[in-house]
Amino acid sequence: MEYKHEASYIEKLRNREIALIRRSGTLGRRLGLVGYQSIVLCFCFVLFMAACVEWGRGEAATQKSFMVIAGPQQKVVLRIYGDFMVTTTWDKSHRLSRERSISRLADADEIVMVSKDIGPLIPVK
Repeated sequence: MEYKHEASYIEKLRNREIALIRRSGTLGRRLGLVGYQSIVLCFCFVLFMAACVEWGRGEAATQKSFMVIAGPQQKVVLRIYGDFMVTTTWDKSHRLSRERSISRLADADEIVMVSKDIGPLIPVK
């Protein structure tokens, strides 16, 4: 004959609170990770982020084809962020100038851009 103890209402509440406390906490505890597993997970995340940054930097350093705004003073388009573009000028030795201009695409009347192979460009430090 088995005797099954039925928990009282207060015991059920106490057990529920203990379960909630155990569930809340750090990411490692939420994922069920303990000790070095959390450290390894964080290390892998940092390593992944560093690899992404280096990959992007390598892509920018080897890029050869750029959009150039046609006109008397040709400007190279470095980046387009939504409705804004970052432009600068360059010289014959492929060095970028220090001045950068940020212009809004919607405010410009008509912009004629041509793709030219002028790279890889050398940033000014």
